[in-house]
Amino acid sequence: MRWYYTWDIHNYVTIKKERLRINTTYDNILLLLDILAGNSFNKMDMYYKTLFYDTKQISVLVQDWNEEDHLQFIEYINKNVLFLTNEKSQKIMDIKEDAEVIFSSFYHDYGISLIEKKGKMTWIEFLMLLDNLSSESAMGRLIQIRTMPEKDLSPEMRALKHRVRLKDDEGVKEKEKGLINLLKTWGKSKKVSKNSKKE
Repeated sequence: MRWYYTWDIHNYVTIKKERLRINTTYDNILLLLDILAGNSFNKMDMYYKTLFYDTKQISVLVQDWNEEDHLQFIEYINKNVLFLTNEKSQKIMDIKEDAEVIFSSFYHDYGISLIEKKGKMTWIEFLMLLDNLSSESAMGRLIQIRTMPEKDLSPEMRALKHRVRLKDDEGVKEKEKGLINLLKTWGKSKKVSKNSKKE
């Protein structure tokens, strides 16, 4: 294994025997997911600078990686740090789309203001609390509506379910394809940059 993750009081990833601290506060991870979902040319630079505290050190450690290395690392972080998978399942919640509902639900169930918890609450704490929101919370009620079988609904409830449905996500394969293309472009720009420095 080329890297591994350590979870204690702080969070670290070890790369090439170097132990680097990563920022796993919930708001920073949301920013990280936004970066991955975007199409910025310098997407990978932004990804590493957002995830790691020591941006200079991580830049040096990954400078000789190819696109496959970057993809494998992102998949490792997704699975072991963000607890994300590519498994297909019915999507009943979207953290970005449902942000306002989630905010009010945290306040309703736990008396927690997510704004006040920025930079403090870890991603794993956020996920555990999110997964255990009550059915009385706004998010709980929204999930109930989204998961109601269509055949059992009145016309009014069908219309409501349609209004609160999630937007369709592009397929996982399409996301991976876009990421691979971005990595290839990013890798080429790095090579050009290195060659120009040599000249």
